[in-house]
Amino acid sequence: MNDLYGVMGIVEGIVGLISGLGIMLPIMAVVVTLLTYEITGYMIMCVGRKAGLTEDWMAYLPIARQLYQMQIAGRPWWYIFFFQGCLVNIVVTAALLIIFGALFKSVPLTVLVVLLWEIASLVFTFLYYRSYYPLFGFNPNTAWLEIVWTFGTAGTILLIIMAFSDTIQYRAGGGPVKGASMPVISEGGNRDNTQKKDYTQMEGRTVAGTRAEISGVDGKYAGASFDVSDGAEVVFGRSAADSNIVFDQFDTDISRKHCTVRYDRAAGDYVVTDSSTNGTYLNGGKQLPSGKPVHVARGSVIYLGKSRKNSFRLG
Repeated sequence: MNDLYGVMGIVEGIVGLISGLGIMLPIMAVVVTLLTYEITGYMIMCVGRKAGLTEDWMAYLPIARQLYQMQIAGRPWWYIFFFQGCLVNIVVTAALLIIFGALFKSVPLTVLVVLLWEIASLVFTFLYYRSYYPLFGFNPNTAWLEIVWTFGTAGTILLIIMAFSDTIQYRAGGGPVKGASMPVISEGGNRDNTQKKDYTQMEGRTVAGTRAEISGVDGKYAGASFDVSDGAEVVFGRSAADSNIVFDQFDTDISRKHCTVRYDRAAGDYVVTDSSTNGTYLNGGKQLPSGKPVHVARGSVIYLGKSRKNSFRLG
């Protein structure tokens, strides 16, 4: 009984506090709502800048914000009609309720139409995020977090990480980080941080002398090729800070810094150094020793991780 009186006392205190605030309560609610909206806009703007967008103002205004988000993922503008939480989507939903509820006065028909509209919105929202997340290194299935009922918590956490983490970078087409660079190995074997190589410039380039090329066979980089004729070091991994061939953050078979590969011009072969948890393997299934540089013949295929779904040919 005492506990019941205690709870009732707390409730009465809260009611009294709310009553005492009077007009200040709705004002505070409006301020908090606007502040939250603008903070969210700032984070979306940070993500948009990583994608190379320059119209910062769009992230702070209704409708313009959703158009801005469509630009980030390369989706058509009309997606905003189906984008859940968007002002346009809410207005269309309200219009359907008015049209079928008030004009036709049919509750079953109204429920059916609105239900179909909500399902369509879920599908298009899922498809949007399935294109959006891979552009920043996340698994496409991360899109499910945006349509399951998490009260927006999961999406907000991911937005914070994408906006403020330097390791999360935009990658055109979901491929390597745009402008990714790799350090050159000097003749003495030391890393020269003053010289950088950009893969977006190196692809398809022929270097004087013997051409050496790493080609993706299976997995995320299947069909991609990287010219390493000048002995540049290639680092495979999930960390954009430590690697220049970067994999999805949720591809746990790949370590943050999985392995390094460079072409040894003098020996005419490759030097592969594994630094992973799940291992780096050769054609016949042999696992390379961790932390030890190993010379691998040209034409060999290396497999990253126990699943071996990501492989590269050292040509």
